[in-house]
Amino acid sequence: AFEAAGIPNAAVTYDRTSSNQRAVATGGAEAPYLINLLRITPDQRPLFVAAVGEGFLAGHHNIGLWYWESDVVAPQQREAFGLVDEIWVATQYLTRAFDGHGLPVTVVPSPLVFEAPDPAPGDRQRLGLDDRFTFLFSFDYLSVAERKNPLGLAEAYRKAFPDPDGGTALILKSINGEIFAEEMAGLVHGVSGRPDIIVRDELLPAEARLALVAAADCYVSLHRPEGLGLTTAEAMAVGTPGIATAYSGNLDFMPEGSALLVPAAEVEVGPGHYYPAEGHWADPDIDA
Repeated sequence: AFEAAGIPNAAVTYDRTSSNQRAVATGGAEAPYLINLLRITPDQRPLFVAAVGEGFLAGHHNIGLWYWESDVVAPQQREAFGLVDEIWVATQYLTRAFDGHGLPVTVVPSPLVFEAPDPAPGDRQRLGLDDRFTFLFSFDYLSVAERKNPLGLAEAYRKAFPDPDGGTALILKSINGEIFAEEMAGLVHGVSGRPDIIVRDELLPAEARLALVAAADCYVSLHRPEGLGLTTAEAMAVGTPGIATAYSGNLDFMPEGSALLVPAAEVEVGPGHYYPAEGHWADPDIDA
């Protein structure tokens, strides 16, 4: 966006992450302009400052561009509020977590622009799809599988299509399953006996991944919460019909009529989860 607007900027790549990064670090950790826009999660912010030095922030107006998937911040995130002057968030839902901490919070929508793939004959076969009407869901185990709710989606699919030979299929496409082997094994076990529910854990190049979304007949996300909901936006961008939970960040770009929205009750997260127990998330209506 800065490049498109002609705003001078200098990028600093922070590579302390478990995610698959394509960006290549260039130059040192210098902040030559008055404003720093820090696209680092709040819990990583103190570690970043320790790595680059407090001088990186001193004398600058520091903005945190933050994502989170709860209406309550975690204890390890709270230190970060003292390191920024204001917060930018991509969706209205995210204001629930970051409001009330003494800092201005501004919704700055993310530019949801994607390189739409060019359809070609044989795409379905090349991407592992057959002639069945195929539902697709993609997620990253690093993004908390319980939040993404693939088992809830599998249950909904089984209720909707009790016959495994009924001419439909559901692909649960993930990455980083090898890091969360126990959770992935639980998903595989949870869909056993249904050959029409296919678990695929593989990292695809961006072009092939979007081509898979475009080739699928329907994209489904029964998420509990999403700060943004990037994969549902990708599906809309490539023209694949979508089904999604009527809750959280995706509602900013997914109004009624643009997708089939699944009603959900807002419930407490409760103990034993990655997110604060007193926070809230969605319980999608599986029967719906």
